[in-house]
Amino acid sequence: MPTLRDRKEVNKYIHELHLVPDFHGRQENFNLLNNWAEEQKAKVIIINGIGGQGKSTLVGHWLKEQRTPHLAKIPVFYWSFYENPDLSEFDWELLDFAQRLIPLAERRKGVIQFPLIKAAQGKPLILVLDGLERLQRKTDSSLNRRVLEPGMQFFLNMWMRYQHQGLMVITSRFNLSQLTQCNGVFNLHLSSLSPSEGASLLSGLNVLGSDKLLAEYSARFHGHPLTLKIMAGIVSQYCNGNLAEFAAKQIISRDTHEKLAQSLGDLLHFYVQQFHQGQHELLGIISLFRRPLEIGALLGLIRGMESISNTSLANLDEETILKEVQELAADYLIEIIGGDKVICHPLIQSYFRHEFHLRGCRKEVAGFLQRGLRGERPRDIEEVRDLVNAVQLLCDEDDYPAAHQLCRTRLVEGGYGLDVFKHLPAIPEGLQCCLAFVGDDERQKKTEVLLGKGAAAVYLTSISLYNMKLGNISLAREWCSKGLDLCRTLQNERTYPLPLHEINDLEQALGNIRQAQKLINQDEEAD
Repeated sequence: MPTLRDRKEVNKYIHELHLVPDFHGRQENFNLLNNWAEEQKAKVIIINGIGGQGKSTLVGHWLKEQRTPHLAKIPVFYWSFYENPDLSEFDWELLDFAQRLIPLAERRKGVIQFPLIKAAQGKPLILVLDGLERLQRKTDSSLNRRVLEPGMQFFLNMWMRYQHQGLMVITSRFNLSQLTQCNGVFNLHLSSLSPSEGASLLSGLNVLGSDKLLAEYSARFHGHPLTLKIMAGIVSQYCNGNLAEFAAKQIISRDTHEKLAQSLGDLLHFYVQQFHQGQHELLGIISLFRRPLEIGALLGLIRGMESISNTSLANLDEETILKEVQELAADYLIEIIGGDKVICHPLIQSYFRHEFHLRGCRKEVAGFLQRGLRGERPRDIEEVRDLVNAVQLLCDEDDYPAAHQLCRTRLVEGGYGLDVFKHLPAIPEGLQCCLAFVGDDERQKKTEVLLGKGAAAVYLTSISLYNMKLGNISLAREWCSKGLDLCRTLQNERTYPLPLHEINDLEQALGNIRQAQKLINQDEEAD
């Protein structure tokens, strides 16, 4: 057990604060914290948000840089349960801190029942409990879904019961239902960074690029600070910190998302360990949708799904499923929009689409998306996105023939020429659709085996054409080369997946003038 330390220093930062060099943004949050602490005399401030959202960093910079001059004079006790969840050690260090603030005469009288609260009755103090979710546990009760370890719960009860001048600041990924209705308790849900704040964060991490480009990539990752930090590391590793080069190489593709998901795996695994009563399957199904889904439609889908028949989700009634949806929203894993629609947090969506392996589920969701169209072919961009999502899900399920048939009947007219994507226009959606078939070597091999090399060549060269339309010339050349390599293997068979003049254009784009001339001669001979 630790020995009592020298009491000359009043502040006790038991663990290192989370600080970011050249920190920018969150000023509104800092103002709110100061207002609650100064003017509204809060007893407890609870800061919630999904993991990696920057709760610890916000508190760290508030304590060190953003407190008002008056608050900056108040003694601080800081403990991180991420670093040490041991309550006995926490209690010992807290006792030491309290005794530093209590006059020696009162300590000798031995009349102190709750030393910290007694100290707070005599003078202001700030107590920071960072990462309290480490002490929160789930129950099966719908009325009290999360409870604290008994020792911490008793301490919080005493803190709220007595009058004193202390302020407790708590960070947690989960709500504290025991405190939310109490007087003197204020709750701050930490939202994502704005594009400009995200740009400032990237700039502080030595990522080079225009303000517009930095803001664009912040928005692309939904302003999630931890994800932006990981992306900054990838840019530094592969592009010498130059975001423009990163964008040109299009590292921000399937491969990047997989790297981000892997890096964030430990963070998200924490949430998985907390799941119960079919929540894993429920969140997995929600993650398969790219845009908000009506809750009523979700319930109807679940009722008819054969793939979940052997899971605990299949045994839940609608009322219980709705409660589980509310709990996932309370834990910031999903978002309820307008009271009747639900969508997965973008960070969680990428992870669970990759990790959710319930066989047949993706095929059933793909069928659901197709049935939702108002006509045979999509009429607007949202319907296009639903069909592209269905194609992706079918490919993820390894049902490439069904995905290819869906493209030909609902998105493609005349074999080649993705008219829906061209006419709406929906170039990014067309790119994503083709990537579902040949986005990596494994997918390309499956497409060649199940659909033929000609179909694979169409998807490869289409990716090149879409990238050219999007201005990604370097990436267009790479995909163009892959497509033409496959096209050339078919030339001896006198069957071409593309018209010769299309192949000629691509050869010229690659600078292969002689090969382009050869194709022109072949075209003339064919005529």
